[in-house]
Amino acid sequence: MIHIFLRFFMKKQHLSYKDKVGISCSICGIILNLFQFIVKMVVGSISGSIAVTADAIHNLSDMVSSAVTLLSFMLSGRKTEYIAGFLISVLLFITAIQTAKSSILKIITPEPLVFSLFSVVMLTFSIIVKMYMAAYYHHYGIMINSQALKVTSTDCLCDSIATIIAAGAIVAARFTQLNVDGFGGVAVSVFILVAACKAAKDSAKELLNGNL
Repeated sequence: MIHIFLRFFMKKQHLSYKDKVGISCSICGIILNLFQFIVKMVVGSISGSIAVTADAIHNLSDMVSSAVTLLSFMLSGRKTEYIAGFLISVLLFITAIQTAKSSILKIITPEPLVFSLFSVVMLTFSIIVKMYMAAYYHHYGIMINSQALKVTSTDCLCDSIATIIAAGAIVAARFTQLNVDGFGGVAVSVFILVAACKAAKDSAKELLNGNL
């Protein structure tokens, strides 16, 4: 997907190779996160899972993060890139807090989950897509030495783990009497929070060191 953008849409743009790669990765991130947001909202509505719904909202924040990264590469420059990485971490932190709040309420007042094979299949597919995104963000982040892409790669990896937890809660509801959806949502928020703190630390370090 990245190669398609580089070959057909970015070829004639008068930008550096790094900016072309960054813009292509960001556009792909917006498209894939929109797809995952729609899929997870549908699955969350069918299953009644707060963990899946929270994960969908996380994907929506990832879309915003990709848009911020896109803007940083369009403006070009190390300073905007590290600022973008820091803004992404702030968005992740806000998402983590909101997810934790909703999940704790779900623990206090649990509601039964509805198991469906469709939900499990779609979440499995979503996990594969997110792991693919983590891999290509990591690859290109190292290739062009981009802090913003490296931060996004870590976020994608945490998101895939969060989706595994959400899917596990749905499966557990099918084969056991345990309602672990709320606890799954808390676990999702923890993974998001860890990603946010690491991203903020790395980006702030680069900014304070004056690597602009």
